[in-house]
Amino acid sequence: MDKPSKTEREEMNKSFDAFLSVAAKDHPKVPCAYYRKAQYHIGNENTQQFVACYEAGLAAEDHQLPCFLPITLTLNTA
Repeated sequence: MDKPSKTEREEMNKSFDAFLSVAAKDHPKVPCAYYRKAQYHIGNENTQQFVACYEAGLAAEDHQLPCFLPITLTLNTA
């Protein structure tokens, strides 16, 4: 499978922003959305935004119902 283009990655990041703007803070996919945004930023070598998104993901886990924990996210490194 081909890697997404820069434009496609930017669109995915915008989609995560749109989701996060309307999702309830305890929605089970909120932490994953922040972690995916963090992955986007580290790929663009934006360490400051990576850290902010990663920490937001950790904070979002605090709002999760216990049945949705732990958050496991397998990132494709191929």
